[in-house]
Amino acid sequence: MKAHPLHADGPVWRETNCYTDVWIEILHAIGHEPLAMLGPCLRVTLEADQWTFFKPSFDDLFLLFGLDVVEANPWRGLLATCEAAIASGRIAIPEVDSWFLPDTAGVAYRLAHVKSSIAVFSIDVPKRQLSYAHNSGRYELSGDDFDGLFRVGAYESGGTHLPPYVDICTVSDAERRTITDLADAALDLLRRDRGRLPTRNPFLTWAERFSDELDAVRAGGDEAFHAYAFTTFRQFGPAFELAGSHLAWIAKHSSASTDVTSTLSRAAEHFTSVAATALVFQMRTARAVISGKPLDPTTWTKSLADDWQAGTDLVRSLPSAPK
Repeated sequence: MKAHPLHADGPVWRETNCYTDVWIEILHAIGHEPLAMLGPCLRVTLEADQWTFFKPSFDDLFLLFGLDVVEANPWRGLLATCEAAIASGRIAIPEVDSWFLPDTAGVAYRLAHVKSSIAVFSIDVPKRQLSYAHNSGRYELSGDDFDGLFRVGAYESGGTHLPPYVDICTVSDAERRTITDLADAALDLLRRDRGRLPTRNPFLTWAERFSDELDAVRAGGDEAFHAYAFTTFRQFGPAFELAGSHLAWIAKHSSASTDVTSTLSRAAEHFTSVAATALVFQMRTARAVISGKPLDPTTWTKSLADDWQAGTDLVRSLPSAPK
């Protein structure tokens, strides 16, 4: 199966974060439209020392698609938990070690122990094979990677390991919404959650401390930059691109008035612009770290702040749903 268009060549940020990417591909694989569930991306903001690690809302997944997601206790081990989920027609979403994920070749596979979420679609224990979704696509692994991922075989006694975090998703067999009904439901959720949007422009706050953060990153070298980029540019950049795609999709498919769809489309353009600026700003920052040359962030942070504010104000201006 081909990846969802959100993971194709068109988007500015082809990958978002491991958890959201997995849910995009889960929904795509079972025939739902993931663009409907991306409203929480609008709430991404600057937290204490990082930008929000954005995730789909479990409540929204139930309201939009009838999917029920709960945390599982892998008391018999990860493999047994995933087997049980698949056997009962569910989808397991565990956190695993990217060391054993071949799709991360050149980044983490056999290079670094990095936790990441995958969606388990099928398991063949005798053949030691696994079909899974991760990042921007669907993949397979087998053999030693299978054993290492599930801590079985030669890896069963290889040290002490805490049980991993695992979500289990139950897929509803209820009648599915039409595309218009789904877009209208997503718009209702957008209206419902407007009060949760940040009250202060997070890019203004970030601009005030960016130069100090850059000095600290320079002192830490390449490794520090990659960690910094992941928690800054690679959070808000993809998040607001998804937010823009979400709003544009609602505008195209909902039954809302022309005024509402026009407002959504204009807001989408501003958030998409945030994503594009974030990518360029990330590259400029990387060059500044490598070269040691000064970097004036004003042009970039002002552009980010202006587009965020314009897009957020438009979302806030949406009229309430007609009664």
